[in-house]
Amino acid sequence: MKIFTAIILGFLPGIIWLIYFYYKDKRPEPKKLIIILFLLGFIGVVPAAIIELSLEEIFPFLQKEVLPIIIISSFLIVGLAEEIIKFLVLFKKVFKKSVFDEMIDGVIYGVAVGFGFASSENILAIWKLGEDIIIPRSLSATLLHGITAGIIGFYLSVYKFRKRKKRVLLKGLVIAILLHGIYNTMVTSLTSSSFLILILFMILIYFLLFLKIRKAKYLDSSRMVVKESQGK
Repeated sequence: MKIFTAIILGFLPGIIWLIYFYYKDKRPEPKKLIIILFLLGFIGVVPAAIIELSLEEIFPFLQKEVLPIIIISSFLIVGLAEEIIKFLVLFKKVFKKSVFDEMIDGVIYGVAVGFGFASSENILAIWKLGEDIIIPRSLSATLLHGITAGIIGFYLSVYKFRKRKKRVLLKGLVIAILLHGIYNTMVTSLTSSSFLILILFMILIYFLLFLKIRKAKYLDSSRMVVKESQGK
């Protein structure tokens, strides 16, 4: 019964957030592809966990809960491994798809992967810590994974439609890793004073993704105008 509850509650926040972002696109993407990306993100926790646990075995000092080690682990282990997994899923699965035909699409595909990844973590967290953890995770870790993957997706769109330069992809990945690392550092060393900072941080990164969505829509509109003018 406990595992059933963990699965239901673990999936719920990610699905709700995904539906919210899905309809940010005026021309919604194929639901089948979105579900596949969500599930690939869900499964993506496995290789990420293998990498993280293996590095902890090789370098036992990474398990120490002191600030310098927490920072190293947050940025160079957890953030790096998890965001690279999301990037690889996105690049391998959607980059060459014909339905990937707008800037906004990259963001939607990204959040699908991110919320799938978060759902897997949510189930594990509920199983380990109990049902009460799902509310704070819904507004923090779940949202974080969606946002960082959405940012990666935005820069994947920039790479596909505007600048075919690898540094564009690298920029998206680095931003995602930095945001993830900052979040993990704050959560791991959370105090009553840093809790407010965490709330402000979540608002800030949501606003950052909102700006990326707005920019993607603007660029899509500009591309459409150019196409229409060329067709006349």
